[in-house]
Amino acid sequence: MIDRRSVLALFVCASLAACATRGPAFGPPQTSQLITTNYAAADSLASGSQRLISKDAPIIVATLVKLEDITASSNLGRLVSEQLASRLTQLGYTVAELKLRGSIFVRSDQGELLLSRDLHRIALSHHAQTIVVGTYAVGADVVYVHLELIDAETGYAISAYDYFLPMISQVRVLLGVKPD
Repeated sequence: MIDRRSVLALFVCASLAACATRGPAFGPPQTSQLITTNYAAADSLASGSQRLISKDAPIIVATLVKLEDITASSNLGRLVSEQLASRLTQLGYTVAELKLRGSIFVRSDQGELLLSRDLHRIALSHHAQTIVVGTYAVGADVVYVHLELIDAETGYAISAYDYFLPMISQVRVLLGVKPD
């Protein structure tokens, strides 16, 4: 006859063995299509530059703005800029955190917006070598994104990248677009 302790011990051993072969109940973090696409854009900006970009001098990443209204953005514009900054940091570049500074045009609902007339002044005050700026335009089923890496001293683009984001549900939410 099998006693209760033996059954319990057998159950515990079987459970531990099952956990050991399956691994933890949660898996590795998944990378979304949005993150993957924006990281590829940052990779292209950095590698496509017409001149060597120092990893020691700061890069400023501005919030992407709406093409039809360059004084406005959305959660999508703010998130894309955050992901670009993340990837540039992962690549070893020094990225200035603008949210900690009070010297640029910031609207709480829009993010860090850099107007062209302020570009040189802002870059100097942050000792930045380059600035990432960008726009986006909402199409019927995609969002078109345009990025430029600007030389802070001259104001000239030294790298550019264009891509699109499919109008998936996550992008709709970030744009504030109601589902169909």
